[in-house]
Amino acid sequence: MPEDPFELLNSMTQQALPKIASKVTGPVKVFQFTGEGYEPFYVEIGGGTVKLTKVLTSHQRPQYR
Repeated sequence: MPEDPFELLNSMTQQALPKIASKVTGPVKVFQFTGEGYEPFYVEIGGGTVKLTKVLTSHQRPQYR
């Protein structure tokens, strides 16, 4: 079975975040990933960070303040 894309991307992001944090300071952009064989997830980039969130239901979306 191939590696879970969420776990792979999360691991790579956490390792790289200290180097890229200063380059992702703009507005937050959200990307949704879906596919066969893994749970859908969101990647939020901006505000000085990168956040990955698994989608628990088909109606769940990242909440912004």
